[in-house]
Amino acid sequence: AQALDIQINVSFGAFETEALAADAMRTARSLAAADDCRSPAILIAWEHCRIPKLRRALGCDTGRCRACWSDLDYDSVDRFRVFADGGVDVLPPTSEGFGGGETTDFLYAMCVDKQGEEPGLDC
Repeated sequence: AQALDIQINVSFGAFETEALAADAMRTARSLAAADDCRSPAILIAWEHCRIPKLRRALGCDTGRCRACWSDLDYDSVDRFRVFADGGVDVLPPTSEGFGGGETTDFLYAMCVDKQGEEPGLDC
């Protein structure tokens, strides 16, 4: 990040999924409104058991977006296109190509909703 002069925002705690999503959406709408043909991107790396909640907060409520993220998947990438008016397109998922990632097989998802943890944790 330093070599590329990219700012990293680490201000959100593990249980601030909705606040993170709201901030990401504000930033994405602002970048989309600038529309200078740079195709700006926002990358979010998040704790995998909280990804279903993050997906929903970003505007995806399909079965795939509600599914648990496999404990064995370090390769998949969810993609969303955000428009200046607040609209969101959920794009097909992709992978980073590391190999070994379980991009469609969620049999090994081990996340569990522990009592007293984040409300709405699905896995």
